[in-house]
Amino acid sequence: MEKKKKHKCIAFEKELKSSLSKYRIETLEEALNGKEKELQEEKAKFSKLKEDFKYNLKVLEERDQELERYDITFSGKNYFHKNLILKVYRGCNLKNKCNGCITYHSQCY
Repeated sequence: MEKKKKHKCIAFEKELKSSLSKYRIETLEEALNGKEKELQEEKAKFSKLKEDFKYNLKVLEERDQELERYDITFSGKNYFHKNLILKVYRGCNLKNKCNGCITYHSQCY
């Protein structure tokens, strides 16, 4: 009888170890599946972030090119405007001088 109890205990222990091993394996597989799913989600987020970054970088590069074109365009126009302002200023000075001369000459006569 003692041998039968011992044999049953050993069989029960083996069954328990087997069940425990199966439970551990299932738990680890579930954890692995969860981590793989998280990894895929993070990869998708990273891919989206990367695409957004590339798009934003392209927009910034295009903006920089446009600003450079504006700088070139407006620097030429600024030169033109400065010259125009200078000519107007010189014209006003000439007019004032002429008016002064006319006033002086009209006072003389």
